[in-house]
Amino acid sequence: MAQALTFLIAGYETSGSTLTFALYELALHPEIQHSLRAEIVQVLSKHGGKLTYDGMQDMSYLDRVVSGEERKYGKHLFERKRLENDDVNSNIAC
Repeated sequence: MAQALTFLIAGYETSGSTLTFALYELALHPEIQHSLRAEIVQVLSKHGGKLTYDGMQDMSYLDRVVSGEERKYGKHLFERKRLENDDVNSNIAC
């Protein structure tokens, strides 16, 4: 849990935003949340209660939920261009 909080706060903007919007959409649509939870419980029981790479690959509904969020909100909303100091010519007045 602490790692999830750090993940959201520590500046991983695109991933954190994707997770935040996915959780927001799940809160708005409890039927989708219920179906997703059922899939996660089923896959975890299939893999001995452990979250594994193979288990994640089995979570097709989770993949569709995250993909749908990315289509709806888009990663482009969170991309920023940075102007690095090396790219600035100090002789040019802005």
